[in-house]
Amino acid sequence: MPYVKSPILLISDDRSELISMLESFSNEEDYSLIKTSSVSKALILLSKQDCFLIILDFPSKAIFPVYTELQRHLKKSIPVFLVTEEWHDKWFVKFHGFVDCLLKPVVSEILRSKIRFLLEIQKNTERLTEGGQQWEEVLGWIQEGFWEWNFNQEVMLLSDLCLQIMDHSGQGNHCSFQEWLDWFHPDERIALERLMHTHRYQYAQSCFQVQVRILTKSGEYKWIQLRGETIFSQDNSPCRMTGSILDITGKKQGEEPLIQMGHLDSLTRLPNRYLFYDRLKQSMARSKRYNEMIAILLLDLDGFKNINDTMGHHFGDLLLQHVAEKLRGCIRETDTLARMGGDEFIFILTDIKKVQHATLVAKKILYELSKGFFLGEREWFIGASMGVSLYPMDGENMETLVKHADIAMYRAKNQGKNSYQLYTPEINTRTFEQLAMENSLRKALDHGEFTLYYQPRINLVAGLISGVEALIRWKHPDLGIVSPDSFIPLAEETGLIIPIGNWVLQTACSQHKVWMGKGCPPLRMAVNLSPVQFQNKDFPEKVNQIIRVSGMDSSFLEMEITEHMAMFNVEVTSPILNQLNKIGIRFVIDDFGTGYSSLSYLKRFPFHTLKIDRSFIRDITEKKDVLAIVKAIFSLASSLNLDVIAEGIETVEQLNCLKAIGCKEVQGYLFCTPLNAEDIFPLLMKGKFKIPC
Repeated sequence: MPYVKSPILLISDDRSELISMLESFSNEEDYSLIKTSSVSKALILLSKQDCFLIILDFPSKAIFPVYTELQRHLKKSIPVFLVTEEWHDKWFVKFHGFVDCLLKPVVSEILRSKIRFLLEIQKNTERLTEGGQQWEEVLGWIQEGFWEWNFNQEVMLLSDLCLQIMDHSGQGNHCSFQEWLDWFHPDERIALERLMHTHRYQYAQSCFQVQVRILTKSGEYKWIQLRGETIFSQDNSPCRMTGSILDITGKKQGEEPLIQMGHLDSLTRLPNRYLFYDRLKQSMARSKRYNEMIAILLLDLDGFKNINDTMGHHFGDLLLQHVAEKLRGCIRETDTLARMGGDEFIFILTDIKKVQHATLVAKKILYELSKGFFLGEREWFIGASMGVSLYPMDGENMETLVKHADIAMYRAKNQGKNSYQLYTPEINTRTFEQLAMENSLRKALDHGEFTLYYQPRINLVAGLISGVEALIRWKHPDLGIVSPDSFIPLAEETGLIIPIGNWVLQTACSQHKVWMGKGCPPLRMAVNLSPVQFQNKDFPEKVNQIIRVSGMDSSFLEMEITEHMAMFNVEVTSPILNQLNKIGIRFVIDDFGTGYSSLSYLKRFPFHTLKIDRSFIRDITEKKDVLAIVKAIFSLASSLNLDVIAEGIETVEQLNCLKAIGCKEVQGYLFCTPLNAEDIFPLLMKGKFKIPC
């Protein structure tokens, strides 16, 4: 009997290289290729001969109409393999019957290996040739079950393999959402329900992935990996959620000895520092043998300490677990991701051909983290600073490579955070200069190197000085006067902003008391607050203590905070503002118009004044759209009964423009530069101020 190859049917309206690939494979592989361009022709061919596999190659919008038509008229179940140029929802596609999929442009060897695999299953599994068998029997080799949550009917639809993995076979393929939840471990059930509901109403097609436990009929718990994604209708409303589950009990059990041996981090189950160095040693040996490059990418989360201190360590641990899960998805199986401790993670990227390969991974990480995390009742955003070093160019031993990645990461933080930096010798020099600055900053407070300057605020209606803003300056013994822009970010990063901020508040309040004691007309004292300082739980008590010691009347104290500070953590911000407002302290929103677009916080929080950002004032006479924005801010403030201060005024033209709008209080170099306490005192005593015109 002559040898007959397994027939494969290609249905494609595309005359692309896919056809030539399959034809060339058919000469070498154990199959013959049948081609057609329409479903109707395909059905005629299938009525005349059997087929082992159907390959469907159509544009994304035509996939499901074509597939539905094909399935409606097929006499027997035949696996369908999808090739498409767009891929957003793989679990949904698999759930609806496709055995596998491949993205265009097609890589020939991947296509060849997938076809080999599917044909091997087809030949060696007799059950697949029986009528009525489902596609999941093919996927049973992969051991991934699929589910769908229909929002309209509030019903869970579960594949047979999904039920088998969850140990609920024989109970039907439908159940309610609550019945589905009852199968999970009580300690994880509430968090899972909240996660799924959150993604149900998240208007972006982002996926989630968690590891949870389910209770089997035998009373034992099994670990599964649960993935899901919300599907939206054409009007952008959520209609269903699809996903998959995978039994990872064996993997978890295999991890336990490693955890007990101290090789895995118990929180994230990532390799720890010990295992990281072991793998780095092996990677460097291989790299040297085959003349390959390795990239070390050191990552530190931005602002994690604030979140951890504010929300508690349990919340911080959950956030780290979510971060670890996202980072896992950014690298290949051959790469290594480890947790070095705290909020610091490190990667080994092997077989790097170009430097750009490492930077692409860094960009991917930043993008994935930018999507945010749903924890509790809200979405959290956290950035990361990363440093990249390359073997062998940036170091030929492990310690040097990691140190240079750390130096580059430190540079990324100082350049504004949420970015990455490649190591260079120049960065090394700048980093040592930065470390020297940090050491000097730690000594500055004890050595009395800080001083306050004061810039007056002018009431245009009365022609009086209405208040002053306290501005810190650092008189460095070698560098002279150092601008706050140069050392405040460093003080925030190191935590030194807490004692420095307390010193500013104490000095400003004491100086106000001295001026009032010398007969100075009443005026307000404005002090800028750092986000780090404001989020400290002991801050209200510290303010009360400073006011008591200084003897200042608290009704004359104003605190300037940014929009970002107010909205960073509403649960913490609101009670602090209300608590301080009760003792008479007023609050000013600084840099108004450059932060959050939502204005609801203006009604929710006890703010008294809006301070228009200087960037608007700079362009107010040149750009009509800027003038329109400033007018809108004044109108908004008037309707909410809020005062407005315009800062950064440098020209008479800017002043006249603001006068025409109805501005009553101003500040800027046009009137007076910041002065020390001694030089500004005569102006304050005089009270009256001549307005330029």
